[in-house]
Amino acid sequence: MKYFYQGVTDDITECWQCGRTHLKSTVCLKDENNNFVYFGSECAVKALKWTQKQLKEEIKREQNKKEKDKEELLKKARIQYNNHPNIIKVNCEIAEANRNNLIFIERREKGLITKWKELKLQAKKEILIRFNLPNDTIL
Repeated sequence: MKYFYQGVTDDITECWQCGRTHLKSTVCLKDENNNFVYFGSECAVKALKWTQKQLKEEIKREQNKKEKDKEELLKKARIQYNNHPNIIKVNCEIAEANRNNLIFIERREKGLITKWKELKLQAKKEILIRFNLPNDTIL
């Protein structure tokens, strides 16, 4: 049976080849019949006819790609956040308040601070939903 490397997961912690359990992670492979199987690293290298070093290099390549893809997604999300109409409005109003020399207390008394926070939060929520990002993401 020929196998093809698909990735690594920590969702499945049992090797389907030897039955070993409580593994930190498993290697997802696809066989020549397009069935997915999950093997521990030792069984995976045997099935793939690779060395442990080759498997580790492939896992590292995959992790680097995921990190790069995540960075790109965050970059796009931040650009859209910064160009969101709410953020543009807040930035314009802050600039206007600065030109008028409004100190923090005056801004708070006029309700500007609360308004700005609400507009920014609304924009952030929209962008997080659009990009399917977790709520704790910093934009």
